Amino acid sequence: MKFIQSFLKRFTSYVGEYGKSNLPLLLLVVGCVFMFLPSMFPDFKVLYVLGVWIWPFCFLYYCRLSEHRFSQAILYIFLAVGLCVRFYGVLGVGLEKECLVFTALQACLFWVPFAWDVRYCVKEAPFVNTLVFPTVYGTLNLVFSACDLIPLNNLSYAQYDNRAIFQVLSVVGEFGLTFLITFVGSVAVYVIMHWNRDGAKRIGLGMLLALVAMHAWGIFQMAHDESSDTVRIAQAIGPKVDQRKDGSWETLSYERYLRSFNTLAESAYRERAQMLVFSEEAFAVADSSEGDFIANASEYARKFNMPILLSLGVYDTDNSREGLFQNKVVLINNQGKILYEYNKHKPVPLVESFNLDVGREKLPAVPLEIGGKAHIVSFAICYDGNFSDFLRPLDPKVQLLFIPSWAWDGINDFHYRSLAVRAVEHGVNLVVTSYDGVSLVSDEYGREVNRRPFKDVGYDRLFISDVPTSAHETVYAKNGGFLNYVYLILSLMFIGLGARRTKDGSIEEQAGA
Repeated sequence: MKFIQSFLKRFTSYVGEYGKSNLPLLLLVVGCVFMFLPSMFPDFKVLYVLGVWIWPFCFLYYCRLSEHRFSQAILYIFLAVGLCVRFYGVLGVGLEKECLVFTALQACLFWVPFAWDVRYCVKEAPFVNTLVFPTVYGTLNLVFSACDLIPLNNLSYAQYDNRAIFQVLSVVGEFGLTFLITFVGSVAVYVIMHWNRDGAKRIGLGMLLALVAMHAWGIFQMAHDESSDTVRIAQAIGPKVDQRKDGSWETLSYERYLRSFNTLAESAYRERAQMLVFSEEAFAVADSSEGDFIANASEYARKFNMPILLSLGVYDTDNSREGLFQNKVVLINNQGKILYEYNKHKPVPLVESFNLDVGREKLPAVPLEIGGKAHIVSFAICYDGNFSDFLRPLDPKVQLLFIPSWAWDGINDFHYRSLAVRAVEHGVNLVVTSYDGVSLVSDEYGREVNRRPFKDVGYDRLFISDVPTSAHETVYAKNGGFLNYVYLILSLMFIGLGARRTKDGSIEEQAGA
């Protein structure tokens, strides 16, 4: 009996010492798991909401408290593993290997905010240094967006199911909410590091109360909006096309596409739809046939007194565009008149980078009669909507934002949530119609009106959504550009001061204090 008691005492002592000395590494593992776990259980929404608050905190804790000689290399490995698992297949079917390389390279950029944070947040660093990590991380998000890279470090999308906090987007936008999430992690680590110092507990309590207040403000905002009129929108998915072994996509005959369009337009009319919209590249035609196809759509719009947002892929058969492919939408009013043509601006890396005729039109704000009433509508195409800075010039008068989309399993959960961010940033009603993805309708506060996974719709099918039309101009819509530059200026300031401090040796002095 004494032997067992002695063994248990030694064992618990060993476990306690092991846990204490290896806690940073254990938290690093936990952070890595919470980085990729949500994508494995997409219906378990709480994982998305909590995961992005947990993993930055865990990684930061490791950075600041690990005494391992190769701690930064270990951190990068876990970052790369977490990102590669989380975003495996994000570039699409047939590009899995390229996706791993692409994500591993992005992990190098993810590592920068953590590495720079270590230069500042030593044991005796002041509280203001907790701004280093969120500032550099937020700027990195801005840089990704400006360079047309998939903004994988955007954390705001994960709060889609936490609608109260999601409302913060209307004030500070995607970059601001990402800043807030990472700042909370930075403060939490600071409080733990200085738990016995006067004021640390008050700082932690203050941050907690601030988060509670933000939740309360978000709930209050959504509860006091006025009831809105709605328009009846038919959201149509194009016919099925198969991907060939070489990665290219088959093209159906012109007659097959024409038959599909006519059938869907007639179905929308029977469903008493007031407008018909399509998924991205619902129909692919040669440039020589484009005019005839649009003329047919115009005739149906006039015949049924129903505006149509037509989505086309147009092949360059006469080499007038040097062989480049057009991915476009054409807005036709209920009189059959073409109001606006818009080409996709942001090519998906590797998928469209080398063959897309990139659009140069400004974001539209088009007056359109829907159901006998005048509305202001705008639209972008799929990947365009992932970039907050691209949609920032959106006209504040816009009520309905249409985003035809084409998604796949590797990006579905990230994509539709990221597009929903745009609705809250600009206070508009969002209509996403997605081929092989998740179609979504949300109101001006980001509240879900209708969400249809592709498996519930199918090819050559449509469904009806009653879309709200009230909209409002947000604080972010007015001042978002200024806020975005604040992160950049602060980052440059911290980087400059950090380089100077390192040169002067002051960090080493603080670390030894």
